[in-house]
Amino acid sequence: MKKYVLGIDPSSSSTGYAVLDIETKKVVDYGRIKAKADCPEEFYSLGKSLSEIYDKYKITHVGCENQFIHINKSAGIKATRPTGIVFYFSGMHGIKNDEFNFFAPASWRKLFNPLNDKDYSKKHTFELVNLRYPEFELKSFNADNDKADAIGIAHATYKFFYEENK
Repeated sequence: MKKYVLGIDPSSSSTGYAVLDIETKKVVDYGRIKAKADCPEEFYSLGKSLSEIYDKYKITHVGCENQFIHINKSAGIKATRPTGIVFYFSGMHGIKNDEFNFFAPASWRKLFNPLNDKDYSKKHTFELVNLRYPEFELKSFNADNDKADAIGIAHATYKFFYEENK
């Protein structure tokens, strides 16, 4: 049976996800789940979409970007809500504490960066994902950076659990 890791880039308006095949080290599914942090029915939709991903793939490990809390506390609180949904549904689907990792943005970007060129910016990550997966046609940084980040997080999750911590 194939096994997969899941990379999640949560935010208060949409959550990027990417599923990476452990054997081939290739992303087999990715996308964006739109859900506003202050809308309960949309949060239900986020949870339902995550459940569908867990049911479709044998997810063994999950990596999730840790939310940066801004000076604006209200925005910071909103930003943590999707992360809680991800954490909850991971546990519901059998992911244990040692199979889940929260990544600071710079730490997952460092793990993902195949060039090791010390450029860990969001824009550079978007460019690296496009180089690695030109068939995904991620055209606009503003429109597609959550998908690109989720792809990078999935690769970092694989590296963290299967290469770095053996």
